[in-house]
Amino acid sequence: MLSAALSQAGFVPEAGAAAPYVLFGSLQLDDLGMIDGWYWMRGTLEVQLTEAASGKVRGNKRWEIKTSSPQKATAQRRTLDEADATLKRELRPTLLGFAVGN
Repeated sequence: MLSAALSQAGFVPEAGAAAPYVLFGSLQLDDLGMIDGWYWMRGTLEVQLTEAASGKVRGNKRWEIKTSSPQKATAQRRTLDEADATLKRELRPTLLGFAVGN
């Protein structure tokens, strides 16, 4: 997901020791169970940009995600879909904000 969003944002991912920055991504999901006949999932999507040489964190950003469905598998899929859509929509402005210190 992160690689696809990075490419869509116009950045070229580079692997290995020559990369000047490292972009970390994580998605923590919590299954809230069934509430009023709906399965609820909540998650926190986070990205962090770090300078490879110094280890200095240039910025981090978190987004809260919450989805539901009458079927548990669909609620889980919707959560992943929402995380993917958030990255594709928000990653470019987030990374540019890190570059200017926002």
